[in-house]
Amino acid sequence: MPPSPTPAQPPCPFCASLRTNHAIPHSTRLVFALPNNYPAAPGHCLIVLRRHVARLSELTTKETTALWDLAMTLLPSIQERYTPSAFTIGLNDGPAAGQ
Repeated sequence: MPPSPTPAQPPCPFCASLRTNHAIPHSTRLVFALPNNYPAAPGHCLIVLRRHVARLSELTTKETTALWDLAMTLLPSIQERYTPSAFTIGLNDGPAAGQ
């Protein structure tokens, strides 16, 4: 579990989801996946790093690999359940990108 926010940090909504949802089906030691509360398409989910970082460049090689491995793990189940004709995989890196 990530450390609790310091007084200068606002509470992390992803950590709150992780604490309250004990049945997250796709989770590893480094990352977890959540359904998006405002999906752009059926099956839209978020893959979240457990460690708090400000920018993508701060990820370790293991964390980067874990993110992509979980994305690749999710694709077949999303394909089977929602039968999309294509996938969009995006990254938000930094406040101006909505992170």
